[in-house]
Amino acid sequence: MYQSITYFIIGIYMAFSIGQLLFYFFSKKSPVNLLMSLLGFVASCYLYFSVQLHSIESLEFIGKILPYHISFYLIQMMFLFAILQELNAPKKRLFLNVLLGFTGFLIILNLIFPNSLIYQSITALDRIMVLNQDYNLLIGEINPYYFPVVILSYLLYTAFLIYQIYLATRKKSNSRRIIFTSIAGVYLLSNIYDVLVDLRVIQGVYLTEYFMLPVLLLLNLDIFIELRKGSYFESSLKNVQQNFNSLIESVGLIVIAVDPKGNILYANPFFFDFSGYKEREVLNKSFKELMVSEQNYDRFDTMFSKVISDKDELKIDFEILDKKANKKVVSWSNVPIIGIDGDVQEILTIGADITEKEKNHSLVIEANQELIKLRSQLEDENTFLKENLRSISNLKQEMIGESVTMKYVFRSIDEVAKTDTSVLIEGETGVGKELVARSIHDKSNRFDQPYVKVNCGALPKDLIESELFGHVKGAFTGAINARKGRFELADGGTIFLDEIGELPLDLQAKLLRVLENSEFNPLGSEKLKRVDVRVVAATNRNLKEFTEEGFFRSDLYYRLSVFPITVPPLRNRIEDIPLLVEHFLEAYCDKLNVDPLPVSVSTVKKLKAYSWPGNVRELKNVIERSVISSMNRKKLFVDAAILKENPKLQQKEHKSLIEVEREYIISILNETGWKISGKGSASAILDINEATLRSKMKKLGISRTGMAPK
Repeated sequence: MYQSITYFIIGIYMAFSIGQLLFYFFSKKSPVNLLMSLLGFVASCYLYFSVQLHSIESLEFIGKILPYHISFYLIQMMFLFAILQELNAPKKRLFLNVLLGFTGFLIILNLIFPNSLIYQSITALDRIMVLNQDYNLLIGEINPYYFPVVILSYLLYTAFLIYQIYLATRKKSNSRRIIFTSIAGVYLLSNIYDVLVDLRVIQGVYLTEYFMLPVLLLLNLDIFIELRKGSYFESSLKNVQQNFNSLIESVGLIVIAVDPKGNILYANPFFFDFSGYKEREVLNKSFKELMVSEQNYDRFDTMFSKVISDKDELKIDFEILDKKANKKVVSWSNVPIIGIDGDVQEILTIGADITEKEKNHSLVIEANQELIKLRSQLEDENTFLKENLRSISNLKQEMIGESVTMKYVFRSIDEVAKTDTSVLIEGETGVGKELVARSIHDKSNRFDQPYVKVNCGALPKDLIESELFGHVKGAFTGAINARKGRFELADGGTIFLDEIGELPLDLQAKLLRVLENSEFNPLGSEKLKRVDVRVVAATNRNLKEFTEEGFFRSDLYYRLSVFPITVPPLRNRIEDIPLLVEHFLEAYCDKLNVDPLPVSVSTVKKLKAYSWPGNVRELKNVIERSVISSMNRKKLFVDAAILKENPKLQQKEHKSLIEVEREYIISILNETGWKISGKGSASAILDINEATLRSKMKKLGISRTGMAPK
C-alpha cells in the first residue's frame, strides 16, 4: 500500500513535469514553467530513491543509493528556491545565489562521503509497519559534520522563505503572501516531524519525502491566481489600448514606437504627414538611419542608450530629416515601456515640431551676437580715443625745452614726421618718449587718423598677439566674439609700440612681416589682413646690445631703427629745469586752486643739483608734491628729503659741462657715421661750422681712432 501510494505520487510529479515543459515550449517560454518542470522531474527521482531506500533489506545497496537520495533532495530544494525568487523578485538574486552555492557545496560533500553526509556507517535497519507494509529506518554511526550542516541549512532555508514572504508583503500581494507562508509552514512542519521520527518519538514515514506535493499544488495555485489577474488586466488593457489608439490617431503630435534596437514599430498618421514617408517605408526600419543626419549619430546613440539604461523618461530637442532631407527640429519626450521581466520592451516617443520657433530663436541669437560684436568694437575704439585725448592733453602740458639736446630732438621730429619711415625712440624711463611719438604723429600727414598706443611690457604674454593682431571667434578659450587688434584699429594712422624690447621673440617675426608687407593673420584665422600703419617704437633699453645678446631680432631692430631719436635724460639738459618747473608749477597751482607760488634761486639750484634718475616724470611729481606742501606758504617749498640720493650714484651721475658736451658730440658723430661735413653730417645737425666742429673735437680729445660706435 505504501509503495503504491508513493508510485502514484511519482506519476503525478512526472505528469506535472511534462505539462509544465509543454507549456514552456508552446506558450510564453516563461523560465518559471521550465523550472517547475525540472522540479517535478527531480521530485519524482527523489521519491523513487525513497521507495528503494525504505523497501530494500541489503545494507550494502542502501549505502550506495543513500548519497543519491540526499542529493536529489538538495537539488529539488535548489529548484524550489529558484522558482520562488523568479515569481517574487527576479532581479534580486544575491540571497538566492548564496543559497544555491551553499546547497551545491552540500551536494558535493554528500557524494564524497561513502554513506552520504548523514552516516559514517550504517549498522542495522529498524523495520516498522506503514500502511500494512514494512518501512526501513536506518540505524548507524552519525557523521560528526551532519548536525552543524543540518542546523545551518535549516536556518538558511528558513531565512530565505521568510525573505520571500517579506518581498510578497512589500508588493502588497495578499494571495502570494499566504501561499508563500503556507510553503514555509509545510517545510518547517515536515522537518520538525522528521526530527521526531529520527528520535523515535513518533513512528511513521519521513514527511520531507512527500512535502513537495503540497508545495507544487500551492505553486500552481499562485500561478493560477496570477493568470486570473493577468486575464482581468489584459481585458482592461484592451479597453485602454483602444482609447489610447483613438487618441494618438487624431492628436496633432508625432507618435512613434521603437524597439530596443531602434527599429520603428508604429507611427501615427501625423508622423507620416510631417515626414512625407509612407507606412511601408518606415515600419521595421531603423529610425536613426532613416531620419538622423550622420553628424548627429553620436548624440542620438547617447540619448537612446540613456533611455534604455535609466528606464526613465527623457525630454530633448533633436533635429531630424524628413523624406526630402529637410532639417526639422522636434521637441521629443521619450518614455520607456517596461516589460514583466523588468527590461525595456519598447520606447514610446512623442514629439512636437518646433522648427519655426528654433529659426526665430536662432535669428535673435545671431542678432544679439552681432550687437555684442559691434559693442565690443565700439568699446575698443572708445578706449583708444580716450587714450589719445589724454595723450594730447599731456603733450600740450609737457613738450618743453630750449637746450641744445632738446632742439636736436625737435628738429629730428620735424624731419621725420612728414614721412612714413619707422622711428625708434630711445631714452631712459620718464624722459618723454611717448610725447615724442605723439608729436611725430601730429606733425605727420596722418594727423587726422587714429593714433594707437600699445605698452608691450604691460600686456600678459599670452594676450600680446591677440591685442596686436586681433582674433576670430573661438580662437582660444573665452574668445566668444571676434575682436580687432591694435594694428587694425590704427589702420591709416600711427601705432606707438612702447617698451618694444619686451616683445616676445615669436611675435617679433610677425611684427617684422607687418613692417615689410603691411599684412598679418589675426589669431585663429588663415585670412590675411592688409593695413596701412606707420610704426613708432620706443625703448629704455640699449636695443643694439639686446640684439647682440639674442633677445631681440637683428632684422627687426634694423627695420625699426631706420630713423632713431634719442631723448636725453633730464640731468643732461639741466638748463631746461627752470622752464619745466615754471610750467608744472603753473599747472598744479591752477589744479589745486592755489595762488601762484614764486620759486627761490636756492630752490632752483637745489633742483639743478639733483641727478633726476626718474627724469621729467620725477620732476613733475616733485613739483606736485611741493605745491601741496606749500599751500600755506608764500613761496614754493621743496623738501630736501625728496631730493636725497645715494652719494655714490650722485657722484657717478654728476658730470661737468665739458663732459656732457664731449659725450653729445661723440653721439652725433656715431649717428652720422663720423661724417663731419655736408648734408646730414654732424656739423649740420649741431648747426655749427665744419671748422668749429673740428676745433672742438681737437680741444675735447675726440678722434675716431679706437672709438667704437655706441
